[in-house]
Amino acid sequence: MCLFTNCFRLCQELEHIMSPIMLVQLVLSSGTLCLVLFQLFVVPIQNLRFVTVTGFLSAVLFELSLFSYFATKLKTISLETANAAYGCNWFDGSSQLKHELMFIIARTLNPVKLTCGKMYQLSLENLTEVPPSESYHPRSGRVFINEESGFILQK
Repeated sequence: MCLFTNCFRLCQELEHIMSPIMLVQLVLSSGTLCLVLFQLFVVPIQNLRFVTVTGFLSAVLFELSLFSYFATKLKTISLETANAAYGCNWFDGSSQLKHELMFIIARTLNPVKLTCGKMYQLSLENLTEVPPSESYHPRSGRVFINEESGFILQK
């Protein structure tokens, strides 16, 4: 029980320390990504600078995906803890062991998550998520909203 409690506290401290740092990192990486994408559209393809900008774009995307990958890995491992606790030889154990395993399983139902400033959860799922197909076309004055949501303002 002491080991699990220490691991849980470590994850809480990691979240407390890394959350503001990751928020700054995400904002700076997003700004850098925007500037690099702008450079890709400005620099001609035949120019050698295009290759360097493309390499820099790959590095920024790789950095963002690394943070998201390890946050997803941490969440997955925390979810697997309940299966590991349930899979041990608990039925032959003492009532105290059974009580501690119940506590561990109950705690792992809410997985460990790394966030950016407690606003954005880091994960590969969120990194690759495409926003809903809602758009406004100012020239036509039409508003198109995803039909799955059930709201269509104008056609």
